[in-house]
Amino acid sequence: MNEDQLIALLKTRFNNSIGDDCFIIEQDDYDYLVTSDLMTESVHFGSWMDPYSLGWKIAAVNISDIAAMGGKPLFLFLDLALRRLDEHWINLFLSGFFDICSKFNLKLCGGDTTKSEVTTVAITAIGKVPHKKAILRSGADIGDSVYISGFTGLASYGLEMLQSGRSSEFAKFQLIPEPEVNLALKLQELGLATAMIDLSDGIYQDCLRLAKSSGYKITLQAENILKDHPLAGIVSDDKIITYALTGGEDYRLLFTSKENEEKMYAELKKINPNIRLIGKVTKGDGLTVLSGQTPITINSPGFTHFGS
Repeated sequence: MNEDQLIALLKTRFNNSIGDDCFIIEQDDYDYLVTSDLMTESVHFGSWMDPYSLGWKIAAVNISDIAAMGGKPLFLFLDLALRRLDEHWINLFLSGFFDICSKFNLKLCGGDTTKSEVTTVAITAIGKVPHKKAILRSGADIGDSVYISGFTGLASYGLEMLQSGRSSEFAKFQLIPEPEVNLALKLQELGLATAMIDLSDGIYQDCLRLAKSSGYKITLQAENILKDHPLAGIVSDDKIITYALTGGEDYRLLFTSKENEEKMYAELKKINPNIRLIGKVTKGDGLTVLSGQTPITINSPGFTHFGS
């Protein structure tokens, strides 16, 4: 059993609405978005990640989930399981956590602490979105265009550099990801995105999840994903494709939009100039990645908890 199969089982047993980036609690004017993520030592981070970055990143991944549904993040709850209360470590961790909370004007509202042999940090985040206006994974339709908000594979390459002990400008994409809140709010305000997901596990896996949720097929053009890629000239073209399609933790937004809305993207490019059209939604199911007209075979779609 893998992670997606576990989520499918939970949906069967408990609640069919499980499986999007956040759970929606409907209210009169605004709906609340609730999400939770955890990071565990040796699985999500190791000695290569400093405590400041850990404090920043555990908040960032939750903020990104709220952004993925077009929401505004509001409140965070922090849980810490630590070997010991090391004051220096705690102060650095809280500095990173405080800085990202300040950037997005978030309030820490509670949480829990406990002693553990393995360091684990977890966040529950709450955001809001206008009533019935959350952007779901299931909203894509035949003929929609597929867009991405930036380059992918940079965090994955940065992780390799960190784990090998080499310095690299790309390490920041792994350590200090920037959630795309402003872009998400603009997409929601203008009603441009028909479906959306944030890229935590890579384009291939997350786009496939969006396709399955919407019930259609998505076809991506690799050359549009790779155009002007920052890793060009640093690694081989084949490696760039692997990083870009299967590398996780970039936290870019992948979204679909009606064809006749394409003229609006000049305005969105003012927020993120790296937005690009990368594919189409068509009849059928699953995901195909083309290089020109030739399908690309993906042997290893990327990281997944509990194996395949």
